[in-house]
Amino acid sequence: MLRIMILAAILLTSIGAQASNFGIGISIEGSDNHVYIPYMLNDDWILEGSFYYSKRTYDYDEFLTRFEEREFGIGLLRKHTLKEKSFSYYGLRASYVKSSRSTFLDFASFGLMLVVDFREGSFASADGYSLEHTFGIAYEVTDNFSIAAEVAWKYMDLESKQTSLGEAILTPLQDSNSTETRLALRYFF
Repeated sequence: MLRIMILAAILLTSIGAQASNFGIGISIEGSDNHVYIPYMLNDDWILEGSFYYSKRTYDYDEFLTRFEEREFGIGLLRKHTLKEKSFSYYGLRASYVKSSRSTFLDFASFGLMLVVDFREGSFASADGYSLEHTFGIAYEVTDNFSIAAEVAWKYMDLESKQTSLGEAILTPLQDSNSTETRLALRYFF
């Protein structure tokens, strides 16, 4: 799946570099912001690459937890003109998702008599894909700039691996369904 996403991103970049209907965009949805690379195939279709990255660290005295997540995707969206400056769109986005979590426990913080500062931890990683059915309504503020409200139903299927204190733990496949809303800003060159 990752190889397909990388190939699609290369194709999207090479197409966009040769055309004037190539753009850049961002989504605003709390702390989960995506970067978009839209390309207008014609008046009715948009091919759009996306990227998301997040890294968070939480430090609570004897516990240290790190989260990291990456998502690379490609989407095909169909446009439908509503009025002169507004349009709706719908389509499907497919993404490769990779996430990891590391948690460390500092036994020295518990006042144990240890010769050295001893840290143990658990590690979890997951990768897989997500499919997102998207519907949006956009308003063209100028000829090159649009603002859109989107709603999406997202299905995610991840395979995870986990270790705790050096021992491997078998974990089942993780799948989830969720809805997402976002505000998207796009600029076309």
